[in-house]
Amino acid sequence: MEMRRTKLFVCLMLATLACLLTKAALAGGDVVQRLETNSGKVYRDVKWGPVNAGKVVVFHTRGVAIVPLEDLPEEFQDQFGYKAPPVEKPAHPSVPDLVPQPAPPPKPTSPPASADLFKPVKPAPAPVVENNSPEWKQYSQEKNLKVVLDGKLVDKSRLSQLTGFVVATGTLSQTGPDGRSRVPITTLELAQKKNDVAPSMQMRPGLWKGTGEEVVLLDYKHAGDAGVLLNLFVKETDPVDTSRAFFVGKEPSFEQWLKLRNR
Repeated sequence: MEMRRTKLFVCLMLATLACLLTKAALAGGDVVQRLETNSGKVYRDVKWGPVNAGKVVVFHTRGVAIVPLEDLPEEFQDQFGYKAPPVEKPAHPSVPDLVPQPAPPPKPTSPPASADLFKPVKPAPAPVVENNSPEWKQYSQEKNLKVVLDGKLVDKSRLSQLTGFVVATGTLSQTGPDGRSRVPITTLELAQKKNDVAPSMQMRPGLWKGTGEEVVLLDYKHAGDAGVLLNLFVKETDPVDTSRAFFVGKEPSFEQWLKLRNR
């Protein structure tokens, strides 16, 4: 009994295989040496089997596989009459069809108010050419003869002349009508010429030597380095500690000269 069942099962299997081979031959008897699907699977010595529900049976060297028609290359899709459905463009809520939109034209600027249209425009003031004015010519003649001292224009001939090397700068604490204040000062070592020289060479430091006497210049702070040779017109005042002290006359600016010339 058992033997008869086994023989019957084998006969059914052989009949099924023969049917499949027959259908494969009907689908196409050509052997595809190599088939690579769109998903990347590779089959060799392929024979086509029956097609059903959008899928095809594939006989290959390693067995049997069922491959969706959409996974076949386009040439085999055409062979089985398969047409891929059209791809719908995704809707875009803000940019239809993803077409770049041109930039909007610039907004026209609003014209000025009617009152401004007829408003006269003031011309820019002409620059003052000081070199051509009579005041500037007079200032150029006098600036080398006078200095500003105590808020006045003072002739240099009325002042003493000091020449020396800058030693140091600092501040000095003083008590005045408004209380204590700090005044800038410069310490100067007086110098004398080594030999008689031409006036154009008088301010060369190498032609002077220090005397060792140091004096204090009140309300005067030299911006340069120590060792610079200065030639100043000064007015002596009360000593500071044991050092002689002087107020320094400063070269007037054009504005100072205009303000102080008639005082």
